[in-house]
Order: sequence, then C-alpha cells, then structure tokens
Amino acid sequence: MIDYNLIAIKLKNLIKNHNNRLNIYLIIITIFLALINILFLKNLELGILTIIFNDHFNDFLASVLILAYINICLSFIDYELKSFYVLIVVILLISFVWEYVAIFIKPYSVFDYLDIIAYLIGAIVYWMIINRYYKCI
Repeated sequence: MIDYNLIAIKLKNLIKNHNNRLNIYLIIITIFLALINILFLKNLELGILTIIFNDHFNDFLASVLILAYINICLSFIDYELKSFYVLIVVILLISFVWEYVAIFIKPYSVFDYLDIIAYLIGAIVYWMIINRYYKCI
C-alpha cells in the first residue's frame, strides 16, 4: 500500500532543501525560455542568431534542465552532482545518446557536433550557477 504521508513529507523536504529549490527554479526558467524560443525567437529573422535559436538554443537549455532534474532525483539519496568534471562527463554521455544512439532509433535524426557544444556550454553555465549559489549560502 502506498504511504501518502511519507510521499508528502518527502515532497515537503524536497522543496525545503535550498539546493533543490535552485534546481526547481532552473527547471521552470529553462521551460519558460524554451517556450519563448519556440513561440517567438525561432520566427524572427536575426541573421546568425536565427540559426542559434532554431538549432542550438534548446539544446543548451536541455542540458541545464536535465542536470537540474538529475540533481533533484539524486537528492532523495542525499547526493548531488557538483564537480565540474562529473557534470561534463554526464553531459557527454547524455549527448552521446541524444546525438549518436538517436540515429538508430529515429531514422531522420542527424548527428550534429554543434549540438554537443551547446550541451557542453549548458553544462558549464549550470556549473557556474550552482557554484555561485553555493558561495552565497
């Protein structure tokens, strides 16, 4: 039988945790920015920025979102990804799946090394945000 009180306590502790709060905010912000990109920015003619918003901005946001989500999930076992090198390895493994394995799953997928660069930049930005946040608390 499901213990709903235990689930409620876990969710309450999840939100009370300062690190999780930051990750929840990051998830909300990345979803909001992705929506702005999809609804508005992709339709603008901005030269090279059009290519970035059409092809790579959501990849950048995806790595921030996935790392925030992973850290929320890991908080249930009292662990967190904070190391620069660990974050980079995780994002490289994820980008391998998204860029290489996806070709075999979805036939019209195309490998794009610029997407991997966007994922890495997103991971670096995530690392910079969490490091700055940890220095402030």
